[in-house]
Amino acid sequence: MQILEAVESISRQRSIETVELALLQTLGDNFSEITEAELLTYELDQWWISISWAEGRLQNSKALQPASDIHKRLADAAMANTEAHDQDFQAFKLEHQEPAQVLILRAINLDEAGQRALASVIKIVENFSQLLREKNCDRLTGLLNRHQLEESILHALSVAQESEQHNAQRRHARHPDWLAILDIDHFKQVNDIFGHLFGDEVLLRVSQLMVDCFRREDKLFRYGGEEFVLILMDLPQHEAEIVLERFREQMATNIFPQLGHITLSIGFTRIAAQGSDSAVLGEADRALYWAKQHGRNRCINYAALVEQGQLDAHATNGSIDLF
Repeated sequence: MQILEAVESISRQRSIETVELALLQTLGDNFSEITEAELLTYELDQWWISISWAEGRLQNSKALQPASDIHKRLADAAMANTEAHDQDFQAFKLEHQEPAQVLILRAINLDEAGQRALASVIKIVENFSQLLREKNCDRLTGLLNRHQLEESILHALSVAQESEQHNAQRRHARHPDWLAILDIDHFKQVNDIFGHLFGDEVLLRVSQLMVDCFRREDKLFRYGGEEFVLILMDLPQHEAEIVLERFREQMATNIFPQLGHITLSIGFTRIAAQGSDSAVLGEADRALYWAKQHGRNRCINYAALVEQGQLDAHATNGSIDLF
């Protein structure tokens, strides 16, 4: 009964990240034989620990930690054979995951019935994760979709409000989150000249560059057409500007087959007390519109435009779907 309740709890999650956390917590809480659990992710040509559970506690570090040699060997073996064993350790390849993931457990004297229950929980999580991925992600690029964008902005607004109330009491104050809208310059010409299938290849390449450039904890979205949205988590303003400007420069220097160079314009804003997801998007969109109107291939901060008198903070463009 406890496992059924735990599975029901997992099914209430609405993101892949929280499902992964719930999986490790469920295994630790319901299988007394399991003393350690780690979820390994394969990125940058090696295995990293993304989440771990031990002694009743989850550890979900922002930065990926390198996996140990024995866990690397187990993960490689599991990828080849679905499962792998080494003394008290078991490794399970998680299906339908991109990037590849392996669950590694340290389980002592887990009997046959326990093994069957464990396999069932893992399979349920795999299937549910696949459903969430289909629901939450853009089919072309694999980035999060607009539905997830709304939820993520509302969550970031809530975090900003909580941080404003409690940062004074914290030893290390949390930095703000930032939302940026990225729009490929002159993308209509790409579609008109080369066709929409070629345009889709460009969008896919841009999304891959975004995944390579930004941190694991940042959230990447396909907003529609040639527009992307990015939420940078917990960064001071100068670092957010550096990160966005670095990506703009990376795009401008990247060579696209048959096209050569492509540029993009970026408008961004701090997620603070705007009150709604549309207000946050509206600020970033106005900065993007300004960048488009003033030469393109620029990265513009909404607050800087207001401070310089370039924008009226109380005016609107009337729509956030301008391009």
